[in-house]
Amino acid sequence: MLIAHGINNIVENEYFLLYRESYTGPLKFIYEGVGALLGINAKDADVIYTFVDLSLSINGLLGLRLEEDAMRLYRYIDTDLLWGLKEMGVKLMSKNELYFEFLGSANTIAGQYMSYQE
Repeated sequence: MLIAHGINNIVENEYFLLYRESYTGPLKFIYEGVGALLGINAKDADVIYTFVDLSLSINGLLGLRLEEDAMRLYRYIDTDLLWGLKEMGVKLMSKNELYFEFLGSANTIAGQYMSYQE
């Protein structure tokens, strides 16, 4: 899911950079199509897409990750997992990286709000 959203964001942003026109990526079309099947209009489907996109971003920052040298026989146990941004072998994001992550998320929220108001 994370990869699909990332590829869709790359497609939409590259199209805008190349042609200076708004473009709806293939994953957003799928959200709109499923929304139409469920009786949801396109604007609400876009809000759901944005919510899932931001949720995946937050999960990437704060979600559980596997410890680097965890050995596995049958299954991982809770002690093999680390919370994101914890300093046990997981590289922390610098202040600048966090700033750009939050700036991108704020830009996404503002864009979705303005789009929904139209």
